Parts: sequence; C-alpha cells; structure tokens
Amino acid sequence: MKQSIIGLLTLALLAGLGLSSCSLNSRQEVNAGGETYNPSAEKITFSFAAPRGLPTTYAIHDQAEWAINGNKITLYEFLAGTKTYVKTHTVDLTGPGPEYQASLTAADFVGAGNTIHAGENRFFLFVANDEPLTGLTADVTTVDQVMSRLISRMQSANASCNVLLQGGSYLPMVGVAKIGTESTSIPMSGASTINVDLIRAVARIDIQTTMKATAAHPEYKEVIIKDAVLKNAYDRTAVGEHRATGLTTVGGVKTFATIPAGGVSPSQQYNGVMGKLSKAFYLYETPKALVSKDQAPVVDITVEYDGKEHHVEVPFYQNGAVVPVKRNYLYTIILGPKESPVPPVTGQGVSFAIAVNEWNGPVNVTESLNLLAPAQGATLPAGYDAKTHKLTVAAAGVSNVQIPFVSNFARSTSTIVANAKGNPDWVQLSYAGSLMTLTVKPNTTGAKRTAVVSVADASFPTAYQYEIKIEQD
Repeated sequence: MKQSIIGLLTLALLAGLGLSSCSLNSRQEVNAGGETYNPSAEKITFSFAAPRGLPTTYAIHDQAEWAINGNKITLYEFLAGTKTYVKTHTVDLTGPGPEYQASLTAADFVGAGNTIHAGENRFFLFVANDEPLTGLTADVTTVDQVMSRLISRMQSANASCNVLLQGGSYLPMVGVAKIGTESTSIPMSGASTINVDLIRAVARIDIQTTMKATAAHPEYKEVIIKDAVLKNAYDRTAVGEHRATGLTTVGGVKTFATIPAGGVSPSQQYNGVMGKLSKAFYLYETPKALVSKDQAPVVDITVEYDGKEHHVEVPFYQNGAVVPVKRNYLYTIILGPKESPVPPVTGQGVSFAIAVNEWNGPVNVTESLNLLAPAQGATLPAGYDAKTHKLTVAAAGVSNVQIPFVSNFARSTSTIVANAKGNPDWVQLSYAGSLMTLTVKPNTTGAKRTAVVSVADASFPTAYQYEIKIEQD
C-alpha cells in the first residue's frame, strides 16, 4: 500500500552502532572489473516511510502508533538471488522521532576485508516492535520461511487485544527495502537511495455513537456504548503472501481502550471526538479466501438505549461477501439514526455503518438495531409525550385510543403483542397486526394512578419492548 503525505525517516547507515560484522563463511568475493573496493567506504542510505499522517486518511492518530520501541529496528539480511538468510542485525536509531537517523556501511554486511561479487546483492527485511526470530540458519533459511513466522505475538481468546502490541504499547511494523518502487535486489555499492515502507501488521477498529435527541427528532434517545467484544478474531498473522495462513479464530477479545464507567455517550467528547471510543480494538487481518459469514470478524457492542441494555452485533459481512480486514487500515463502526437513504420509519430507528479509511473508497454495511416504536408521522393520542413515552389521561378516562407501531427487526412480520403489566383492571387493550387499541376507565379512587403497557414484536417477544407509562389523574 503506497501512501501519500508520508513522513520520511532517513537512515544514513554508519558503522559502529552496536552491529557485529557479518562473515559470509567461505565467500571471498571480488568486485566486477577488478577495481579496488573498500566496504567500509560504501555507505548505504535507507529512506523509511513512517506509517503516519492525517487521522482521516491513515490508521494512525498519535505517537504511540508510529513510535519504535527503544529506537531499535530489526534487520534480516538475505542474499537477493537465492533469498537465503545471512544474518540478523539490530539497528540503533538516533533522534527523538518521528524522524530517526542511523548509520551502516557495506562492511557491516560483508565482513571486514571482504569484497563484493557483482551479482551478490542483498534482500533486506525490516521489522519494528517485534522480538527477533531465533533458529535461523545461514544459507538455508529462506525469506519465505522468515515471513511465514512473523509476527511473533498471538491473540488469545477472552484476552485484551493489547497482547498484539510489544509491551502493550508499540504496534508491530514490517517493511522490505526497495530501489525505486519495485526492485528488492539491493547492491552493496553505489549511491542508490533505498526505500522502505513500514506497514503496521495490525488493523484498528473505532466505535462511535451519534444517536441522540435532536431539534428535528426530540423523540430520539441516546445510544450509549457500554461494552464491546470481538468475535472471530484471527490469532496470528505473517507478512508477504504468507499473511494469515493456517490460523484459528478466537472470541471474547476485550477492548484496547478503557471504556468509561458510565459508557461512551454521543453527547460527550472522548479524546476530542464526540461519542467515539478510539482504539476499541487492534486486530490481525483476515485471510484472503474467506467466503462465509461465520468466518467474518464480528464486533458485539453492548449499548444502553432508553435505560435498557441491548446487544448490537456488527459483522464484517456485506451483500453476501466477507468485508476483508486489512493491515494498516482503520475501521470505524458508526451507530446513528436510520435516516439514509430514507427517513426512519420508527422514531428510534438506528443503523450502523463501517467506514473504512483506505484509498479505494468506503465500504458501508447497514443493518438495523432491534427496536420498535410508534410509527413516525402517525397521529398519536392527545396527552402522549413521545420523548418520555408517557400518556397522561384525565380522570374521566379515554376510549379506543389507537397507536400504530413499526418494528425494525429483520424478518419482522410487523405484528405486535401488548400487555398491561400487573393486569390492572382499569386498563384495557387489544392489538391487531401493528395497531394497538387502548381504553382507560374513569378514575373514581380520588388518587392518581399509573400503569405500564409493554409492546413487543410478535416474532421477537422477549427482545426489545417499547413501554408506555400511563398516568391518570
């Protein structure tokens, strides 16, 4: 993935920064043409593209997501032709970041006194914020074998996703050295600039709630994020074409960010953004060949709505296909009023969308939160407050008050069931299809009285229930 607006980390490679020299066993190479070659005089300059930029463009928002732990980066050196392993180096970086500097020369790769054969270029693989691999054998271990073992940390079931970060703080990043945009065969002489695009090995999910009362819709109530867990998270990843192979999925993955005790409200700012739980999850990308919905990651969000808790499951699945999760991408799940492409049919219709910050345009997934309410635009009885769900009735009572309901449940038959809690003898109701008819008898007790009528979707009677409080003088 090639980014625009990228910060550059120029690594002018000098000798003597804690790198041991690398002997190439029995190789005593001669430079083409027989001219004098001094490895210690051959400086190699790497230009690193740091994975950082504007919040609306990149999966990056602060220093913690581009910082390199201890200012050290691991370099795996291979012969470019055979792609076989030579040596692992730890490169010390200097500078406060995000711009770093470091130094090496060709002597650090070929060994003191050795010379370079014209065709024996190098393939360089850089890894930041991950423990160096062990058990690699010179002239035997291949690039593919190393790539298939990265990254080292695994996601476990019912554990925080911070286990994917080195020390719980630093995101693993990987980059391959290239000349220009394509060639990965790096000569040990010459003045070519070598580019390394560091890419995060993880993706990120944010969750934002925008559902609250507005001037246009005072009947809306806040949807407050109380908790979230990630299901079908893939336990490991690799790099190159070895990404996400031979994996298992785990569930119950806990958030990286801490959710406030009262939840995340759409009316409050969190880190400067209204209603957003930033860094809800870090996760590894999905395998390329996923096809079924039960293979796709799912974010199970617990929300509070109208004083009750509900579960909203957001699958990475759309139009019969898995929405792929890709490394170095930011996915924002947005909970908000169901007003697009048409106005909501219920006063409390809520939908979700997944906004993907990448260069091919957004992927939108829209489903309904399971709610029902009086039909928007219907003529509701006098004395009914849509905001508080309260019906105020005079002592004389009312007869045959009708309230039409609409359900947002998928596969709903638009048929309701209703009951008056506690079966008070002064409240009578009937229902047919989506229409409820209510009668309140005259109050002769001399004291105010209250009752609660509960309405539910007939297909899902134990799910969300819309409650109307009746208060009679």
